[in-house]
Amino acid sequence: MGEEKQEIEKTFHGYTIKKRNNSLVTIDRVWQMATDNDILLARCPWLRDLCLSFALFKLLKHQFAKCHVTVFGSINAFNFVLNVLVNKGNPDTVFRVIADEVSFVLDYYYSSLPTSSFGRLLPVLNIIVSLSIIIWCLLVMPRMSMFFIRPLSHSQIWCFTPCKLPKDIEAIRWNMDNHMLYFGNLVLSFLPTFLLIVAVIFVEAWQIISYLCSNWFKLTLFSSYVTHVSWQQSPCMRRLFGLVLKFKIKFMQNWTDQMGQISLVAHSQPEKCVLSQPFFYFSSPRPRVRRINIPSEVKASIIDTLKSSKGCLSKGTAALLDNGIGNHVLWACEEQDISHIILVWHIATDIFKAGHGASTDCSADKKTAMHMSQYCVYMMASTPELLPPDKGWSKKLYKIVSEDIKHTFAGGSVSVEYDIMVQLLGEESRHEVVKRGARLGKQLVELIPDEETGWHILACFWSELILYVAPSHNVNAHKKARAHGTELVTLIWALLRHAGVIDRPDTQVVP
Repeated sequence: MGEEKQEIEKTFHGYTIKKRNNSLVTIDRVWQMATDNDILLARCPWLRDLCLSFALFKLLKHQFAKCHVTVFGSINAFNFVLNVLVNKGNPDTVFRVIADEVSFVLDYYYSSLPTSSFGRLLPVLNIIVSLSIIIWCLLVMPRMSMFFIRPLSHSQIWCFTPCKLPKDIEAIRWNMDNHMLYFGNLVLSFLPTFLLIVAVIFVEAWQIISYLCSNWFKLTLFSSYVTHVSWQQSPCMRRLFGLVLKFKIKFMQNWTDQMGQISLVAHSQPEKCVLSQPFFYFSSPRPRVRRINIPSEVKASIIDTLKSSKGCLSKGTAALLDNGIGNHVLWACEEQDISHIILVWHIATDIFKAGHGASTDCSADKKTAMHMSQYCVYMMASTPELLPPDKGWSKKLYKIVSEDIKHTFAGGSVSVEYDIMVQLLGEESRHEVVKRGARLGKQLVELIPDEETGWHILACFWSELILYVAPSHNVNAHKKARAHGTELVTLIWALLRHAGVIDRPDTQVVP
């Protein structure tokens, strides 16, 4: 922060800071303070990650503004992500840093919170205006409440008339002595106005509270702390800063650390991993979307796959070849359409689980494979714009295949053994995707008798596939997808952007 106060020079490679002053706060400066054992950073170590998120936000903001950044696509970018982010933090920390970064981007475009980015005086002025409105409303409310002291029958309108009205007109109240007519009731005017003033007070108070608890305020406050050496040496200031920085409102977070789940084939609960009998349960109604907390195992698998890929993405073929079954099942990855691959492997993953239905083991690989499989189908149904190649085609294919599976198991919820399931999906279904999924699922069960090995291969496959589908130039799709909350694939997209991976390869790994 503070780069707007520096002396900027235009060069061949862009703009650079010609001369720095003390108001410039960089990530190097913050980390140097942490290395020097700053007491506030020792008490609030998350501040380092928040500063990194803000620094990454300034890079990602250029993508939303459609500006060219030369570092994207270079090996230096991938090494930066590995050395600064991935290798120095656990997977949960990595995704939290990226989530805060994306949150900064969304706030920048859709919220009034980032007023601090336009100068430190503006948020102060904003708070003063809100406080002034609240004080004015509080002063007006007692004056208005005085109307309650008067009789509720007191009229809104008083009119003078020299004419004498007949006494039998009861709908009109009038006083014969002063010839006054009375209409309406003051409550009808007072009550809506009173409720409106109360609403204004709550809105303005929420505006102040939301800003004071936001990451924008924390960064502004912390940058002031960094630039004032005297504050760093004052125990009272450190204690005050530490107290203020702890304020947080949970439901204000853009990312809830959750992922959607849809299973086309079965109502399974992989997060519990409790299967008491070797049966799978099918349902004919429309698949229900579940939202679950993202397991740490899923995050770890994605990060490990990214590190091992070295920036070279594949449609899961690398994982299949590395585990020795590529020559047998690569036919299921030959389809150029990602939507076909997702659905075929989703069906096969559920069939593989049915083939080992008696098992109650709940390994990390099993969690990863099941959750990632159901998340990819969820994206086809709910956020197809985040998947290649075409939003309309992905959603249409999802509907066709889901209807075909319902037709195959028509007649309500039934329990089906593995052999019958493979037979029904392979012979009774009408769509080629379902038939290919049944064929692949049966082949996986026969090729990999060891369940643990099978789940490891599937976990690696799905981790590679989610990395493959994440790169996209459709920045607006990620902006619009915030209606569903920040999606996991958006975080992966941002992470890959910083790693220099902006496109998926045109060719796949072949044996």
